[in-house]
Formats: sequence, structure tokens, C-alpha cells
Amino acid sequence: EFLDALAADPKTAKKYDHPEQPRTKKNHEPKGLAEGRTWADTLTLAKTNGSFNNQRLDVNCPVVNVDWWDAWAYAKWKGRRLPTEEEWEKAARGTDGRVHPWGNEAKPGAANLGEDYDPDGKKGGKVDGFNFWASVTRIKKDVSPCGAVGMEGNVEEWTETRNYHPDYPDLLVPIVRGGSFASKTSTDLLTARYFSKSADHANLARGFRTVSDKAPSAPAKS
Repeated sequence: EFLDALAADPKTAKKYDHPEQPRTKKNHEPKGLAEGRTWADTLTLAKTNGSFNNQRLDVNCPVVNVDWWDAWAYAKWKGRRLPTEEEWEKAARGTDGRVHPWGNEAKPGAANLGEDYDPDGKKGGKVDGFNFWASVTRIKKDVSPCGAVGMEGNVEEWTETRNYHPDYPDLLVPIVRGGSFASKTSTDLLTARYFSKSADHANLARGFRTVSDKAPSAPAKS
């Protein structure tokens, strides 16, 4: 819907771009899932319950292969924004600072993590049921106190927060939070900070979520 809206109104599409977005970036279309594949191919797979590396996809799977500029623009178009890393962590850990979204005790297989990850897609998913990312409707245990799904695993996520990279002090980069289907189980997945290579970087294990500064509308009365 976002991409269709930009295509339908090219004159106003630029207003959703981050002020520092490079002029060389011409659109917000995600990369395809594999070399030689396009976003259109991905969308078709999701709409038809097709498969990628032997794993079924649907429209409730997180969008991946999006860079920070894409995520930022989508959030603005939606009337929202990306969460700060502090907001992200509170949504994941609750007000009691729990180790995992579900509590302090480890539950093998509760989050979609990387103990069973197979890059070739042939043998993965034996622990948590998923080799790559999962549809959010199928994640039942990786749920935080506020109802946020997939904070510990599935895909890591862009945040609004940017900091200077510790290895490149002059390079300001977005902070990534959370574990993914390729991450090993750890007690610091909700607290660790990851410095991205750049705002232009995108991969199969990274997505994003948005936050709103407005309370949700009350359900319509029947």
C-alpha cells in the first residue's frame, strides 16, 4: 500500500523521505529475497502462500530487506514513527525489566532464534518450527507484557535512535535492537545494542515496527 501510494502521487512522495536521505536513493522498494528476485516476486509469494527456501510465506510475515530510510519513510507515511531504542526495550521487557518478553525463565523454542537456522533452508526449524522469519500470527510465546509480538526473535529491528559507530567515530548509524532467526539464544537479546553498518544496509534478518504518539481509536459500536 505504501509503495502504491508513492507511485500514485510522485509529487508528494518526497515529503516522506528523511531529510538526510541520500539523493542517490530513488525509491523505497525492498530488495528481493534472493539474487535475481524482485520485491514483486516476494509480494506474489506472500499473497499466494508460496515458499522461500522451503519455508511458507504469507502477508503476516515481517517485511525484510528494508534499509533505515525505507523504514523511516514508511512510518512517516503511516502517521507514525520508528521507536527509540529505549521505547523498544520497554515494550520488550515491560515495566519489571524482565529478561525475556514472557518472563525471566528460559523457554527453548519460545522465540524464533538461530539454534536451528540453516542458511540453505533444507534442515532448519527443528527447535522453534521456523528456519527463516515467521508469520506474526504463528508466534504464541514470544509476546511481551504490552502485547508486542516477536521482540526476542524472528527479525531484528531498526530503531529511530542513531549513535556514532564505536569502530568509526565519524560515522553516525542507526541502532538495531532484538534477536532474529539467525541469532543464538542469549540472556541479553533484549538489552544488547547493535550498530548497523549504515542506514543503507538491509538484510533478510532485519525488519522494523512503528509506534504512534496517539492512542488507538475506540472500537466502533455495533
